[in-house]
Amino acid sequence: MSSWGNIAGGKKVNKNAKKKQNGSLFGNMGTDAVQSSQIKDSEKQDNPTEKETKSFPKKPLKPKINRTHIPAPVPINTSDPIIRFTPNNQDFVSAHRGLLTSGSDYFAGFFRPGPSKYIYGTALAENVVSFVNCPDTLTPAMDVLQAYTQYLYMQVIPMPAEDKFTFLARLYIFGEAVVHATFCNAVMDTFIDLHVKTQKTSFDDVVPLVWERTPEASPMRKLLVDVYAHNLEEDPGLVDVLEALPKGFLVRAMMAMAGVKGKEQGCWEYLEGEGPCDTLVQLAVGPDPPTIMNIHLGVITKSSGFFKSAFKPEWASQLKLYVSWRYTGDIAIPLYQHDDSTSNVIRATEAEKVYVALAHTYIFSERIVDNAYTNAILERIIAAEKAGKWNPGPEFAKVLYAGTLPGCSARRLFADMIGWLAWDDVGQVPGWATWVEGYNKEMLVDIMKSVIQSRKESLRPNPWDMNLGAYLEEEDVGDR
Repeated sequence: MSSWGNIAGGKKVNKNAKKKQNGSLFGNMGTDAVQSSQIKDSEKQDNPTEKETKSFPKKPLKPKINRTHIPAPVPINTSDPIIRFTPNNQDFVSAHRGLLTSGSDYFAGFFRPGPSKYIYGTALAENVVSFVNCPDTLTPAMDVLQAYTQYLYMQVIPMPAEDKFTFLARLYIFGEAVVHATFCNAVMDTFIDLHVKTQKTSFDDVVPLVWERTPEASPMRKLLVDVYAHNLEEDPGLVDVLEALPKGFLVRAMMAMAGVKGKEQGCWEYLEGEGPCDTLVQLAVGPDPPTIMNIHLGVITKSSGFFKSAFKPEWASQLKLYVSWRYTGDIAIPLYQHDDSTSNVIRATEAEKVYVALAHTYIFSERIVDNAYTNAILERIIAAEKAGKWNPGPEFAKVLYAGTLPGCSARRLFADMIGWLAWDDVGQVPGWATWVEGYNKEMLVDIMKSVIQSRKESLRPNPWDMNLGAYLEEEDVGDR
């Protein structure tokens, strides 16, 4: 836990505290200072910077969201002790104790009646309050404390000239730390209004910050997930953007995107151009009759990944499958047939066995560079999905991604099968919600790219326009 430094309170305020010092918000809590700051910040808020508008999508602005429960200002008791926050032992922000405790469960609990304590120097014990266990909210955070104090007095969220969304995220993190639901909702309103006004849909700096410092159920997490899930579009720099985001965020965003269906389901087209193929049965050099090369195993496998794999025991079985396919045209891996009478656990287990076997076979086909065989395996994977009515799971993905290169046909097929067919099935075991946790970051990036490509614009309503309450925290009646 971090400390904001020395915080003292008393009915009598030091004369020096009546002046605005070293960047503090307002020394004597006068309304003139508040209103002046409010006007300047309001002017800045209406003019997004070039940096903020660079990610505008080509879609119309949404209407401004109107809140119906904006809280009235809390009456100020002038005889109430004034609490001074000094996060860096130089600047300070002050606020009446009654305002601090009126909306924040954290402050209400901290300033409950108890013995008076000395804080520092010559501070009097009378009406002095200790404050040592403050929430860790990116301290020192003078700008956050200033904004929070201004909100307490004027119900206005001030805005800086730059990095508005990051600043609002820091305010929200602070609001959650001090358990002030009304403040969090005001920040959320401001964030959404600014998002609608600027049409900014990329928050690459905000997401890691929010993911690191908010709880799992934070409404701000949900908002960011939905913004990405409903606005991501295919772009050359998309992979780099997704790679920089936390895995937990990608998991939730993928699940949210999977609920937005795109094109009508059809065939997958991943067949590579077929050309001449060479059958590798044994080491031979030259035309018929070939010259047989006798070489020590340790020598040929010392630096060649290909020959290391070729001499593994499992390659013997893969070679048998390959030779059989060459003569019959069939891949001798039986498919699991769907059975409604079996449980999901059995269906998932049996179907995954088939997919894992096909993954190993696909890897072998790439090693021997036979595109016709590779295409036959891809068609077999699609046939396995149709026969078993079950999609590839995490084990298939692990085997496939461990043995193939980015962009290969099987990876693209896997990503599209998940992106096109997944849905939010929380509570079903096994199911998408549990499987997604088993996919690594590279897999999730591929899946999200597929989901983006498969959706229709008309099927992407913004959830915050449909249900603002999903992002707001529960408020006490007394807060309204």
